Amino acid sequence: MASEFEEIFGFLRDSRPEVRLLASQHVVGFTGTNQHFDIFKKDDGAAVKTLMELTHDTPEISHEALRALINLSADTDILNVLNSDGFIYHVILQILLPKSLLADLYCMLLNNLSKYTPITLKLVPEDNYNNPVAKSTDDNSDAPKKRTHQLDNLLEVFVRGESKKFNPDAEYHFLAGVFANIASTRVGMVYFQGRSNVDQQLRLSKITAYTEHPNIIRRGGCVSTVKNCCFDVKYHAELLRNEELNLLVYILLPLMGPEDYDEDDYEGMPAELQLLEPTKTRETDANLRQMLVEALLLLTNTRNGRDYLRAKKAYPILRNLHLIEKNEAVRDRIERFVDVVMADEPKDNKIEEIDDDSSDEEEATHFEAII
Repeated sequence: MASEFEEIFGFLRDSRPEVRLLASQHVVGFTGTNQHFDIFKKDDGAAVKTLMELTHDTPEISHEALRALINLSADTDILNVLNSDGFIYHVILQILLPKSLLADLYCMLLNNLSKYTPITLKLVPEDNYNNPVAKSTDDNSDAPKKRTHQLDNLLEVFVRGESKKFNPDAEYHFLAGVFANIASTRVGMVYFQGRSNVDQQLRLSKITAYTEHPNIIRRGGCVSTVKNCCFDVKYHAELLRNEELNLLVYILLPLMGPEDYDEDDYEGMPAELQLLEPTKTRETDANLRQMLVEALLLLTNTRNGRDYLRAKKAYPILRNLHLIEKNEAVRDRIERFVDVVMADEPKDNKIEEIDDDSSDEEEATHFEAII
């Protein structure tokens, strides 16, 4: 069997494009499960490297090579082979090019690549490694500017590309998973605290707008990104009180239905959450509801955060959610939130903080490799 595979791998380098296409289609069939992954690791990942080269081939051959690499990227050893600066640059470039026919496949591959921490860290601008708060870089070094440009432009393409006006052949939904994976690292959280070098808007504000998007891939990755950013306790005051970001509204709104509240409940509640349309629906996916409630739980880790959530009437919103929630995991998180927020506070007003070491890679988001 191994020799049969190796013979097909040889045809991937054939001078005839029709042979390379047929061979790459056969190879995709070997990558549907991890049963044959060890064969791709032989000779220092030679077959994987050939597939990487084929992404520069004709669109038809590139398509098949990408499908195979997306499947293979479920394996850590193969991710190590894919961890090539030149290849990562090629993947990002193919996403950013407005006429790229395979941009969505490249987005899916980049998502899977970004779950591998050594690659994730390469995607984050270097100035986030040393600065406590991410800022636009003004120095003359090429590397930070280059990486900042790439990631900020991926974020920009994510926003502009959703309508297909940027690229009629792509929607860029899978980039949401890339951002979630980046935000699962400490330096990634710092990155999202800063402003984009493209337009000086808060990077996280480009993400929060999609917590109710109809596409579950896009909104799921964005919800995960928001939750991951909430692990940074030192950032909580900015997350909650920054009017430009308006984060609490984007967390609570997906958890709300069309029901009315008592006058006392409305007092202090953000205006965007009041008197919603009768057609308003809650998030339908239980995993996403759970992540949203967990984000709120993370924001209760300081006294200031708890006081703010009380003042903005997060409790009555979760109380109404609890009344109709059937998922036990979500109900558990709601009950934990209520226990914390409704408990009596110590008189010394001491701020309680969690150990933010737990934030690293806490909620990396990946998608099924098989397509």
